Formats: sequence, structure tokens, C-alpha cells
Amino acid sequence: MKNIFYTLLVIFTLSCSNDTSINTQVINTSEVKLFEVLPSSATGIEFSNIITESPKFNYIQYDVIFNGGGVALADFNNDDLVDIYFTGNQVRDALYLNKGNMQFEDISLASGIAQNELWSSSVSIGDVNGDGFLDIYVCKYLLPNENSRKNVLYINNGNMTFEDKAEEYGVADMGYSTSATFFDMDEDGDLDLYVGNQMPSSRYLKRQSAGVNYAYTDNLYRNDSNGKFTTVTEAAGVKNFAAALSTTASDLNGDGLVDIYVANDYEEPDLFYVNRGDGTFVNVAHISLKHMSNFSMGVDLADFNNDGDIDLFSSDMVASDNYRSKTNMSGMNPAKFWRLVNAGYHHQYMFNALQLNNGNGSFSEIAQMAGVSNTDWSWTALFADLDLDGNKDLVVTNGLFRDVRNKDYIHEIEDLVAQHNKNAGSLSKDELNQSVYELAIAAPSQRLENSAFKNNGDLTFKKIASTWNLNFAGWTQGAAYADLDNDGDMDLVMNHMNNKSQIYKNVAQDQKINNYLKVYATKNNLPCDAARVEIKYDNNTTQLIEITRTRGFLSASEPVALFGLGINGKVDKLTVTYPDGKQVIQSDINANQTIKIDYTQASALASNENKLGLFSDITSSKMFPVSHNENEFDDYEREILIPHKMSTLGPVMATADVDGNGTLDIYFGGSATSSGVLFPMTTNGSYIAPVSGSEFSIDAQSEDLGATFFDVDGDGDQDLYVVSGGNEYEDGSKNYQDR
Repeated sequence: MKNIFYTLLVIFTLSCSNDTSINTQVINTSEVKLFEVLPSSATGIEFSNIITESPKFNYIQYDVIFNGGGVALADFNNDDLVDIYFTGNQVRDALYLNKGNMQFEDISLASGIAQNELWSSSVSIGDVNGDGFLDIYVCKYLLPNENSRKNVLYINNGNMTFEDKAEEYGVADMGYSTSATFFDMDEDGDLDLYVGNQMPSSRYLKRQSAGVNYAYTDNLYRNDSNGKFTTVTEAAGVKNFAAALSTTASDLNGDGLVDIYVANDYEEPDLFYVNRGDGTFVNVAHISLKHMSNFSMGVDLADFNNDGDIDLFSSDMVASDNYRSKTNMSGMNPAKFWRLVNAGYHHQYMFNALQLNNGNGSFSEIAQMAGVSNTDWSWTALFADLDLDGNKDLVVTNGLFRDVRNKDYIHEIEDLVAQHNKNAGSLSKDELNQSVYELAIAAPSQRLENSAFKNNGDLTFKKIASTWNLNFAGWTQGAAYADLDNDGDMDLVMNHMNNKSQIYKNVAQDQKINNYLKVYATKNNLPCDAARVEIKYDNNTTQLIEITRTRGFLSASEPVALFGLGINGKVDKLTVTYPDGKQVIQSDINANQTIKIDYTQASALASNENKLGLFSDITSSKMFPVSHNENEFDDYEREILIPHKMSTLGPVMATADVDGNGTLDIYFGGSATSSGVLFPMTTNGSYIAPVSGSEFSIDAQSEDLGATFFDVDGDGDQDLYVVSGGNEYEDGSKNYQDR
């Protein structure tokens, strides 16, 4: 166990790199080879997630066999060195003990985690029983026998051996589990568990006339702190019918409660569960997100623009070059798109989504503007300040072993498929499997480079994978970050399919590139999940990191706040906020050191309940109910290349004292087929029922896109001019006439 000496103040300990001198030279990291790929001969990492196709096991029979495995980076024996756990699909999981100096020892057999050879997908980390040692939760997937799909909870015995106690603890989920995340949903100090599940195959996602099949819902398990978990899925409001690929948890709306984000594959939209604080959650995806990725794979949550709000990135699978985009992308289908939207799904597009948190419960999706929308068939997404310049960079892993959506392949095998279907009735089971296998392996296999983007600090990113030596070409799914050698920069570990996994050593500190501050926010001698660490430096520049282990895809990263400071040598203020609101605040901290802060040093935060904002919502007491009803119209059916819809640019509003009583009345414009309305205000400041009549209703077919009051004839009262627009009618239509 870590030996921590507590004082009345925060503990300051130097990092393992004894050089605490300040780097003052400005270095252009866009021209630096930032990572060194360490050979297995040096690290001892021999793990390879090998997928072997066969007549009984291929993509056609199991359409998720190329989803890969994950990696978790955590200190399992409390020696201040981060160890590595890999999940395998057709191979056993592996656990490597960090011996220091970037050397690792395979202790899989000795630790007891290599007994279960069944298909593992993701790995999650947390101290489940509160004994001060990290436990391991592994999701099982793919296999049809439900007993073979029981998820595993490896309880840490404290001596680098583990025992599977999933059934004893009540978390042996038998869904087709893809991801799980530990978090404290009810602020009782222990870790609860959310498990993301899928259907047996994509065919199960079809809605049936009899209703939705909830047999494979995600599950939420409440930790009862007695060695038992209780399933609270339905009671908490998170029972769903979807296809989870990634789950993570963070306080996305800044209310002090940990929320859940679930990235879903196929047509089922992502889930954004806001924690209500009473043991229940509400999905606000349709309210908070204007649109999202279609085939969401990996997800990470981080404040990438340093404004104090947690943003969100989800990966999808659209190619980054024109050739692969045309050969692997399905054609546009507006009818299907709007059918799904009208059925209550969401506006989903096959691009990566970068959701910028607006700080008011809403997000703006800016991936294309930021230059990170197209990275091909992508999995992991990770934000971390890799070059220590003060801005969080982005790493995305790529590659599907077979291009099953390749149009040339689909066209070329049409005859083979026809022949297969013709002969299917006369073939034996083995012959039928062989025929299917031949169809499956006919799909091309192309290595894809991983992506990395340098954060420019202005909401845009620069492609940098080749320069930083992160452009491995292959099929990489799981990835995670940690400071494996305790030198003050983030290293990366990647779980490649059909290739040895690799460690990428960050050389920023070796080459004296920028400065850093590394902060551990601990509780009970372990990093505290959901703790928020904020720094201010260099004339009030702010950075925020929330401690969240489960990130990216199938993986878990080190729970540490590692801040890049550029050439700044001091942090003016450091604030650690624990989940219960208690804080530790320190000032004037020198750069290039590791700080450990413990919950025992925290004090209560002053209440903000009596602090009033500049505005208050008085709608219900002052306003007559009004809502804008937009007419349905598909602009793209007539003009498929327009950049955005022109028929939904309203509603408009104008104010003036129309009735001369000294108060402002409001005109609300209508959409096509709906007339505008005028709301008079009484002298007591309330609005009454709207004025309606032939003056407005006769022009209901026109779309109001602008309105203004002015005295056009000089008679002393306010006249109204309304601009017509929209896109519903042909050029020259009388409905475009202003009024």
C-alpha cells in the first residue's frame, strides 16, 4: 500500500524525474517526433489479439468479430507504477506488472486472470469493495451460450492475485456486454456500475410489431457497500433498446452529479443520461444535442477548449480520403433518414462528432469546423495534452480487418452469393459453412493509419500523426494513456488486432519540451473518481480535468490530472473539488512536479444558494402559452447539394407598443401553413391571449423570416412589416411576397 505522510497542508512530492528546472525555450511541437515506439524486446509486452477466421467463425456469421479488445492502465499493487491489462477475443487476457524503466512482466497466470479464455471485450477499473486496491471488471461478448457470456469481476487480493466474484457481488451480467464504467451515482462514497449491452446481432435491432425487446438492455447496478450490488436498471430509468459500444461517466452539466453517456451503434441514437440526484436518470440527448454520430464507436469527455465545461467527442467510420469514402460509404438515403427522425430517433450523421459544451445544458457540434470529422473506421478517441502546451490533443485509432462495406467487393461477390443461395438447400452443414467462409474472406483487408490531432487552441486541430510517430498502420481498437515512467508526460498503449500491442513513449520531457504539473486527487489512498482538478496560471488561463477512468473504446486510462503549462514555470492557483463539493485550494506551485492531494485536507465549499444570477425565468407567470410549429418539408429532395435546409430558419419575433398602453407587445412569426400571432402585454406586465384575425390568417401559407415594427405612414402608431422566405415553393410564388 502506498505510504502517504499527511500534514496539515497538501503534500508535495517530486516526480520520479528529478529535474525540476523550468523549460523556457519555445519549441514548435508540430515539427517534433513526439513518441518513440518501444520494441517488445525492451518492454516485455508480447500480447497480440489474434483473430483466426474459419468456416464456423467469420464476419458473415458474427458481424462483430473485428471489434477488437481493450486495454486498462492502472496501479494494481500500489507501488506508484502503472500496470497494464489487455483484453483478448480468441486469446486470453493478459496482465503485465510494471517493473520500472518501461519494463513489464507477464503475470497473467500467476495473478489468476488467465483462467477464463472466453471472448473479452472491454475492461474497467475501480475499487469495488473499498479495501484500497483496484479491482478489474471485464465484459464478455459474442458467444451464444449465456453462461459463457457472464461478465467477470476480479477482486484484488492485495498481493497481485485476483478472484472472480462477479456472481457473488451480483454483477455477472449475461448480456452481450461491450463496455462498463464505474461511477458514484448516488453520492454515497462507493462505486456503482453501468454496463452497456448489445443485441446478439444487428438483426435484433429491428423493431417488432409486438414491441421492443428489452432482454439485452444496458444495466445499472447500485453498490450497497456490503459486497453486493442491486440491479436498478428500470427503477433508475435507464432500461433501453440499443447497441452500446462505449459507456463513460462525467458531470456534463456541471451540477455536481455524475452523468452517463452511451455511444450506440447503428440507428439507435446515443444516450445522454443526466443524473437527477434521486437515484434516477433522464435521457436528454434530444434536448442537449442537435445532432450526433450515426455509428458511434468510442467516446471521450474532456474540456478541450479550456472554458471550464466538459466537452464530448464520439468516433464514427467515414473515410478521410475521397477514394475510400466513395468505395466504402453507403449512398445517401434522405427518405430513411427522415423516417428515423420522425419515428423519434435523432438527427444522426456518419461523421465523428465533437460536441462543444455551451455551459447551459446544450452542445454545439463542430467536428467538421474543427477538422476532426473524418478519420475512417474509428474506435478509440482520447483527449490528452501530449505536447504539454496547455491544450488537450486528440488521438483516434482506426481499422476494420475486412472492408465489408467495400462496394467493389459487394459487386464482385454478387454471383457468388447467388450461387451460394442456389446451392444452399443441397449442401451439408460443413459445406454450407465453407461456402459462407469463402464469401467472408473475399472481402479486402487494408491497413489504416491511426490519427492524431494537435489542438491549435482556437477550436481547430492539426493532423499530426505522422510527425508525432503515431501513424501505425493496421487495425487498432483499444488504447489508453498513462505516465508509465513517471516523467511528467503521457505515454500511450495500444491494443492492435493481429499485431503485437505497443507502448508509445512520450519524449516531451526527455527533450525538454514545455513544462507540466501532475496532480493526483486521492481518497482512501486511491485516485478519486469524479474529482475535478482546476488550475489557473499565466494571467488567469484556466484548465480543468475531471478524473474519469473509462475513456475511448473498451479501455481505461490512468486517473491523473496531468497539465501541460507550455513555457510557464508556475501555477497561480490549484483547486481540487471532490464529488461531495469539498475542496482543497493551493497557490503558487512550481512546475515540473507531481502533487498528491488527499480528501482529508478538503474543507466544505461555501454555499451559493443565496447568490442570484442576472436573470430569472418568469415565463410561466407572465406569458400566454405559445410554441412554434414547424411544417414538414424536405429541402434536399429538390436540391440535394444545398449546405443546409432553408425552410427551417424561423421563428422570428418583433416587439413594439402596438396598442399604446406603454408596454411592449410581441409578434411571433409563423412557419409555412401557420399564421403569425400578436401577443398584447397588459399594464401589469403579463401577456394575454393572442390577437388573431384575417390580417394574419390570410397569409398563413407564407413563411415569416423577418419582422419589424415602424410607423410607416406617420400617424403615430406602429405598423408591421413581415418578410417572407423559406424554401417550400417554386420561384415566383406569391407566398414569397413580403407583407
